[in-house]
Amino acid sequence: MPLNGNLKASSIYLTLNARRRPETYHWGLILTDPDMNAAFHHANNLYGSWKYEEKVAKPDQSTTLTVLVLVGRTKNHPRIMEVIRGIPADGSPSKRTGESFTCRIWVKDVLVSLHECGEIVLPGTIDELENMALEQGLRYRRVAGDSGGATVINETSSQGATAIENPSDQGAAAIENPSGQGATDLRS
Repeated sequence: MPLNGNLKASSIYLTLNARRRPETYHWGLILTDPDMNAAFHHANNLYGSWKYEEKVAKPDQSTTLTVLVLVGRTKNHPRIMEVIRGIPADGSPSKRTGESFTCRIWVKDVLVSLHECGEIVLPGTIDELENMALEQGLRYRRVAGDSGGATVINETSSQGATAIENPSDQGAAAIENPSGQGATDLRS
């Protein structure tokens, strides 16, 4: 699968992977180091109970990855790893909000923790980032599903996102970009 766009070094990306149920996603994070090594971090319950998993990321080989949304540049890779590994991924409710555990809640808790300790700067509120990621997931889901590969969104703000490094925006124009209505139905 091609990757539409380029990842940046020393960055953290929010990832949405398509699920079998339409318009739902598995949420995760891809972290790149200064040497452009990429690692995928997520909470996974594929084999029963929830657990944290980290593995080498190969976004250009994924058949389910839809979008990678740049959250921010990273400062201290070892410290970021410490924070990520410190966020519970055991299925217990969020310590931050009390919400029931999901991969989405885990990602949001990680990003807020990284922001609060000064390791990243969120491009808006966590809810704005969530809604923007969902909009981009909807926008590019068909491209990824038609074997067009995942789209990298490297320009984010609280006003929205632009796929500035997506040379082949094939099929995306035919997909309505939602205004945010119904976005809560898309969360997983």
